[in-house]
Amino acid sequence: MSRDIIIALSPILVLCMTVAAGPVLGDIQPMIWGNFEAAGLTEGQVCPFLESLQAAVRRRDAAAVSTFASFPLSVTRKTGSGWVRSKAEFVKQFPSIFDPDVRKEVLSQRCEELFASSHGVTTSAMSVWFMNVCDPNEPPGACKKMRILMVAVNLHGR
Repeated sequence: MSRDIIIALSPILVLCMTVAAGPVLGDIQPMIWGNFEAAGLTEGQVCPFLESLQAAVRRRDAAAVSTFASFPLSVTRKTGSGWVRSKAEFVKQFPSIFDPDVRKEVLSQRCEELFASSHGVTTSAMSVWFMNVCDPNEPPGACKKMRILMVAVNLHGR
């Protein structure tokens, strides 16, 4: 097999191994399409979040998209992983974080095609991850209110 085919198929192979391995590997939970209970969420929470995120991405409104992110936000690029530490930094880096491929993936995503696991919910190509986190408007040390926010963006070699 050529290297390009292996690279292209690697997300599918990882998904198959994760589903097949399930409880055998302890911490790894299977990824499930459209069943958000694995992430501790419901369809009634996830689908409105996705629709609102899509509306902001469609408008290319960096400030609005930043309200859907938890900071620091993990961003993985070809050059390595790093953190976007604030909304201001996110807005500045928005064109490179929500590049055409990520925008296309988010905008074409249907709620029932999202993957869910104990690690959160992700788009079908695993570029954007989100989960329930402590509401950033809560006082430090108080986590009484949870909110779905993006926690990671993976640029898959870009």
